[in-house]
Amino acid sequence: ERTGGGFVIPANPYVSPSDWSDLRLDLVPVDLLVVDCPPSLPWALVRRLIAQADFVVAPIQPEAMVVQVVPDLVQQVVEAGRSEMLQAGTFKLLMNAVQKNAGHRAWESVLRNQFPELLAQTVWPRAAGFTTASEEFGNYSRKAKPAKLAAELWEEIFANTKTKGAAA
Repeated sequence: ERTGGGFVIPANPYVSPSDWSDLRLDLVPVDLLVVDCPPSLPWALVRRLIAQADFVVAPIQPEAMVVQVVPDLVQQVVEAGRSEMLQAGTFKLLMNAVQKNAGHRAWESVLRNQFPELLAQTVWPRAAGFTTASEEFGNYSRKAKPAKLAAELWEEIFANTKTKGAAA
């Protein structure tokens, strides 16, 4: 499905990997890939998408289940033949739906200690509108916090992608 200048591949944990076998990813240029975590797409498909992307963002919540899947996601980057993304800053974990409670603060600390170089500088708190701010950017006042955070994230992505392009 094409939407807002990009493509959405709906994730469904009940879809078998064979259902994705006909997907022609070679026909879809991927500049930015957003991998929802823990991913419900088959790892083989995630690897195929990563292999084509210039930048990968994985929104993660600072919770035990998600923190446990991060090494698996990093391994998928390696298996996709894109290890350079991990050093170049073109693979980022975006802390999303962060709450101000002891549990989230503790898991956020674990993430910062275990994956400091992979964490995006931008952190999205849990608040109405934040999960759709990127999609609905034009519907927000540029002074509204969701729009500012979306712009901050895009600036970080652009800066890292530009740095990657200059190094190539």
